[in-house]
Amino acid sequence: MEPYVRLVADGEKASNKLTMPVMKDLSGKHPISVLMELCNKKKWSPPDFTLVDDTGPDHRKRFLFKVTVNGVTCQPSQPSVTKKLAKATAAAAALQALGALPKESITSTTNFCSASNSAL
Repeated sequence: MEPYVRLVADGEKASNKLTMPVMKDLSGKHPISVLMELCNKKKWSPPDFTLVDDTGPDHRKRFLFKVTVNGVTCQPSQPSVTKKLAKATAAAAALQALGALPKESITSTTNFCSASNSAL
């Protein structure tokens, strides 16, 4: 069996995984989980995620979500390469706007922790 070959267009970097922002002060939790926990703790209604934009060709879509929490609507400035990442980025923006996460706490070098991927 031949090894898997990944085709890369001119100007693109070859990478096996998507880089996703990591939150430094979330104790390893996913930003959506932290936002849900915050809403429960404060007795607010759950966050409402809305797809604002999906642009690009079918093979290279970019997604942008906004989230409304306790009457505050937050939307990141940049779209993301997956819906999951776009929702997580919107959640992080909301956490920052609500003061639950410092503004300088986002980096873009590692993946978010996912409840479906973490060991219990």
